Amino acid sequence: MLNLLRYSQLLALAVLVAVVAALALLYRDLVSDALVEAETHASVALTKTFANAVWPAHADFVKRAASLDRRTLAERPELAALDHDLRQLASGLSVVKVKIYDLNGLTVYSTDRGQIGENKLANPGYLRARDGYPASNITYRESFDAWEGQISDRHILATYVPVHGYDAAPVEAVLEVYSDVTDLVARMHRSQWTILAAVLGAMALIYLVIQLILVRYKRLLRAQEAARVAQEERIRHQAYHDSLTGLPNRARFGEQLEEALRRAKRNGAPLGLLFLDLDLFKRVNDSLGHDAGDALLRLAAERIRRAVREADLLFRMAGDEFIVLLEDVRGPEEAAMVAGRVLEGVAEPLQVGEHQLAITASIGIALYPDDETVGERLIKAADTAMYRAKELGRNRYAFFAPELNQRLQSQVIAEAALRRAASGGRAAVGS
Repeated sequence: MLNLLRYSQLLALAVLVAVVAALALLYRDLVSDALVEAETHASVALTKTFANAVWPAHADFVKRAASLDRRTLAERPELAALDHDLRQLASGLSVVKVKIYDLNGLTVYSTDRGQIGENKLANPGYLRARDGYPASNITYRESFDAWEGQISDRHILATYVPVHGYDAAPVEAVLEVYSDVTDLVARMHRSQWTILAAVLGAMALIYLVIQLILVRYKRLLRAQEAARVAQEERIRHQAYHDSLTGLPNRARFGEQLEEALRRAKRNGAPLGLLFLDLDLFKRVNDSLGHDAGDALLRLAAERIRRAVREADLLFRMAGDEFIVLLEDVRGPEEAAMVAGRVLEGVAEPLQVGEHQLAITASIGIALYPDDETVGERLIKAADTAMYRAKELGRNRYAFFAPELNQRLQSQVIAEAALRRAASGGRAAVGS
């Protein structure tokens, strides 16, 4: 999920950059188009003024210019009068150069005398204007021959405008007006950067807000993940631990025993089980109540934990039954030594509320591989040995012996036979 968030952040940043670039290009195109349109209207208005005020006096000369050779045309006195009239019309405007073409593309007049006599018949702008439609384009010139002399580093808007007496009249010539729009382009660029900065600032703010939201979301995810892990750990702990004493329970013991047996088989090391049962616990529970019994179990569990070795594992199986799992035990003597310490620890007086109690325990000891090789049978062997310790007078430990197991089985069979016999006798009396 966090990786997905990181990819989302990168994608969001890429989208923002793309949007800003697209907006910048769109703004530049819109402003450029608006600039061209505004200057084109100005040039058209200038041309209309020229057509109304000046053109009638110069129309015949423009129409006859095609019959003159280039040198003769450039020296004609009519050009001076035409130049004078055009300068007066363009006074106060941003016009830096003007050309007049006849309908055959011949340059009849230009503020640059060297261009008089050139042919523009192949120029798309000229052809469009000759068809009756203005045409404009902006170009950057490092050097440009203007009315007042050479200028440099300028943005020039060239507009081709049809010349006719009135809108519906045929086109009689084409006027090309060059306007210096450098200041306008500079203002356009400044405005573009200002707007772009504002957009970038707004998007950066939006991105910052998104980042803050994502950071908070990451924290929530981490907190949720930590809570989930903690919940799983609590559930696992509850599943494998006794709620009263906090000791590992029967389920955990089963897993630990299997792992311990595998290690014992692999390493050839002996393993021991101490099956412990508190003597006469039921009397304490019945006489003092369950709360006192629970307190007694917690104290007894703590006593047993302190008595066993650090590497030994203690489990509460059920009620007042506990099992100690001894790994790497060095024979029966060491198992007996641990059992002895446990008996001494449990036997010390216990303070339960207002009552001082003295209890004892009975412990059955089974050893692997001496007694049994299968986990359940090993537990049964330790349980059988524990009952043997109780039979011997309690507050002691006893080792498992096969003959003891056989004797207990014989007792179970005999008791079952007696019950069947007793049941059969009652049935005969009733008949």
